[in-house]
Amino acid sequence: MKFTKIHITCLIGIWLIFISAVTSHAITITATPTPARVNQPVTFIINATFAMPSYCTIEVNFGDGFPWQDAGVCSSTSCTLTVSHTYEIPGVYKVQARSKSGACDTAYPPAPPDPASTDIMVLCEVLSITSPSTLPEATVGQPYSYQIQTTGGSPPLTYSIRSGSLPPGLSLGPGGLLSGVPAAEGTYGFTVGVTDSCPVQQQYVTKEFSLVVKAVPTTVSVSVTPSSFNVPRGQASSQVLRYTFFATSSQSLQLTSQKGLFIANDRVIGENNTPLNVLLQEGSGSVSETIRIPVAVLKRTEALGTTHLQYQRSFTGESVSVVATVEINVTTGALAEFRIDRVQLYFENGRAEITVRRNQPNLRAYADIRFTGSGILRGYWEVDGRLLSNVNKHLVYGRTVTIPSPEVPSLPTFVSGTHIVRFVITEPSQEIPLPVAVYFVTAEEYRKALSIRLLSPENNREVEYSSLTFSWEGVSGLTAYLVEFMEREGEKVLFSAYTKKTEYTLPDRFLKRIFRPGSSYVWKVKGFGSENTIIAESPLYR
Repeated sequence: MKFTKIHITCLIGIWLIFISAVTSHAITITATPTPARVNQPVTFIINATFAMPSYCTIEVNFGDGFPWQDAGVCSSTSCTLTVSHTYEIPGVYKVQARSKSGACDTAYPPAPPDPASTDIMVLCEVLSITSPSTLPEATVGQPYSYQIQTTGGSPPLTYSIRSGSLPPGLSLGPGGLLSGVPAAEGTYGFTVGVTDSCPVQQQYVTKEFSLVVKAVPTTVSVSVTPSSFNVPRGQASSQVLRYTFFATSSQSLQLTSQKGLFIANDRVIGENNTPLNVLLQEGSGSVSETIRIPVAVLKRTEALGTTHLQYQRSFTGESVSVVATVEINVTTGALAEFRIDRVQLYFENGRAEITVRRNQPNLRAYADIRFTGSGILRGYWEVDGRLLSNVNKHLVYGRTVTIPSPEVPSLPTFVSGTHIVRFVITEPSQEIPLPVAVYFVTAEEYRKALSIRLLSPENNREVEYSSLTFSWEGVSGLTAYLVEFMEREGEKVLFSAYTKKTEYTLPDRFLKRIFRPGSSYVWKVKGFGSENTIIAESPLYR
């Protein structure tokens, strides 16, 4: 048999068409964005071309262990398909796309020998330092703790100081905890660097911080020698007094007292108009004076129905003040035996239990001590078995005295959990059991109390000596209010009452028993939340 030229030409054309169909079939795949990050969608664009029109399914594999999945169908000689995928683990992945086997309607081979592929790098989430540039203030000599906060990255994270300097006494742990006891006041600037452990591409970020360390407010205490003495009835007497001062600061401090006052039953019955000045250096100082107790002062004391009076001086300086008090007994015989009859502990809510937030300031406990006779009371405040402050106070017989825990240092609240407070009496010896008070510190950080607005009576208003109603604006979230009455700010509460209402009417029987006509008093309101914590407080009104 013999082939003609035209037959040979036709056969060659058919083979060329077949070869073109095979070689013109192509698939490409690209990713956006690249590199990508975990937990963020990645878009893949698949372009497929065919030499002849086809109806063909394209499938894709994202390289992270999941099976092939359909990306879409091409129904012409070319198409563009878009699919999205989110990676949960950082790494480098090979993404592939191909024509699905057996899913094309053309008679020609639908797919190239190898799938189209692209590599994509998936990074960890972006590492960022989120703590504010200005950190919470610290105080010299008081424990400080702050955790540097971050987001993103791959743990474990490593923290370090890259530049600048921390306040003396503070250090930054590898886990980002800034802690210690600052030793010097000032404003300190430093840069913190954080490195993560991302297996694909390790991240490193820095941030500048500023930390202010405040000095402890200067407080002054004073002791008088002797703290008490006796004088004969109806006869003028004199006594040398020595005042010894101790300050919490070593800086020089000048204190002045313009006059001394003789006080009986909370009334001034005489004055000593000789001024006193004392210079405190390196935290201490002293001054002496000789006082004369006139017969007229003794007669006024007896006229008030008492044999006890006080000599009191107020010393003031720059931003500080302290009161020195000497007890004077007008006596004709031996004093009664000094004995402690009862001790009761409570907090500002009037109870022996209270819940406070972590780092809540100015928490104090109070000891009401009922006694007979007179003498020196010696003891100390302790928290969880640790000494907080010593107490050395002369008590005059026939009274109940309230001894508060110190303002500085106040009861510690920087450690969460339950804490036990005791007032231990070492002298005089006594056999009565000593009570305890318990406070619970929550893990929640202290925030400044909300403000309660007092309505009536208006501030500094003069009111009639009769039953009176006090009112204020309610605050959302409060379960109870505590109304407190005092003679002066910072002194012992004379009378207090709880109420769930936003007003309180002072009963006439308490008015006549506690308050005196012609005298001045201050009052305030505290608000308690569901956990018996103080979350709102009013200013003082007079």
